[in-house]
Order: sequence, then C-alpha cells, then structure tokens
Amino acid sequence: MKAFIRNLLPSLLLCSFLIFSLTGFSQSKKPVKKSRPFQVTVVGEMGQKLAAGYLYQLNEKSIILVESDEKKMVDQRVTEVPVTSIETLKFRRKGQVLRGFIIGVLGSIAASFIVQAASENDDEAGWAILGVLAVGWIPTTILSTFRAHHKIGRMPFVYRKKKKELEMYILPALP
Repeated sequence: MKAFIRNLLPSLLLCSFLIFSLTGFSQSKKPVKKSRPFQVTVVGEMGQKLAAGYLYQLNEKSIILVESDEKKMVDQRVTEVPVTSIETLKFRRKGQVLRGFIIGVLGSIAASFIVQAASENDDEAGWAILGVLAVGWIPTTILSTFRAHHKIGRMPFVYRKKKKELEMYILPALP
C-alpha cells in the first residue's frame, strides 16, 4: 500500500501543479467570460423540423433565427417563424456534445491510470482500463445530447407566457 501511495504521489503533484498553473493567479483585470450561444431547433406539427439556427429576436407573433452565431449580419440567412406554427423549441449550447465527450474521455483516462496503478496483474489492468473508458465517456456523451425543451403548442398565449423565459436564449447583440 505504501508503494502504491509513493508511486501515486508524483502524479498527483503534477496534476495539481498543472491545474493551478492553468487557472492563472495574475492580478490583472479578469477577462469577460464569453458564453457559448444556444442553438435552437424549431419543431412544428407532427415533429417536423421547421428551422434551425440561433435565436436573434422574439416578436409578438414570430421568432427570428439567424443561420450563424458570427457577429456580422452580412450574408446571413434570416428565418422568421410564426408562433402559430411552433410546436416546440429545442435549445442546446454550441459545442455541448463535443465538450461532454472530451470531459468523459479525460475523466476515464484519469480513472484508468488509478486502476492500473492499483492493479497487481497487468492482464487484469488492461481489461479494467477498457471497462473504465467505456463506462466513463459513453454516459457523458449521451447526457450532453439532452436539450432544453419549451413546448409552445402553436398557441400565442403560451408563447407570450414563456417569452421572458425564452429571452435568455437570444444571441448576444450583433452589430
């Protein structure tokens, strides 16, 4: 057991050093955190996909989507969808699935190193590492595919009720 701790200690120190050095302890002004925009999928009657893009504006009788999250409105395709044709709005952050996959893989790799260090038999360690990798990254990737759903039901009064709630998904100001 002491040998295991002695072998694990340098790895833990290295990981701690990397984590703290990446966070940065400068006394300069903190940078403004840039949030990732939400991608929206507009679903109509019978599950038909009407439009997809980024929520640009909420009007009284329609929503306006833009094709890209780029700051320039030049050459962007703008789609206006009337509220009476919207069954559901589905939101997901841009890059969410990739981020979930990367977090799952990195966590699995870290856990597999611990399993390998604790294992006495190299053959068992190999299978344990594969098991830990599969158990780690698959669920995080699946969980990251979930979206926020807002059911409108093609009813303007439901849309007006949820309008304040939907404003958080609007793309930050474009010039």
